[in-house]
Amino acid sequence: QPITEKPRTLLEAKSYMDEIRVSPDGTRVAYTSLESESPEIWVAAFPSFTDRRKVGAGSEPSWRGDGRELVFPAPNGGDFMAAEVKPGTTFEVGLPKQIFRATRHAHIIAGHDYAMTNDGRRFLVRETPNIGQEIEPLYLILNWPSLLDK
Repeated sequence: QPITEKPRTLLEAKSYMDEIRVSPDGTRVAYTSLESESPEIWVAAFPSFTDRRKVGAGSEPSWRGDGRELVFPAPNGGDFMAAEVKPGTTFEVGLPKQIFRATRHAHIIAGHDYAMTNDGRRFLVRETPNIGQEIEPLYLILNWPSLLDK
């Protein structure tokens, strides 16, 4: 079905907000904010953006499929954190705890560089090899058939 509702502004943010993710049940939104000048994860009611709660330092939030956990990489780029979420009228977010450490997590500003299964048990994380080392060049040979003996 085509969308018939006209677009509207939900929030005029006073500071940078990005990586907005709506919870599976559609009642909450998690996002990265720079209002304290360093990346932090916040959760708010959706679509009103009221009842805001700071979850912790980090970026790239993702909801587990059942909406009961919020996962995000910490600012150090290696630790992945998870905060338990208790949805409902008395919405609560627990303290973030480390769930695993990526060896060479390639943290990129403004973009998700990991994916998680709906049950939150398996992760696909983009890693950067050779951090701090020279990167091996990539050679492209164009028109290579002309180099073959015929």
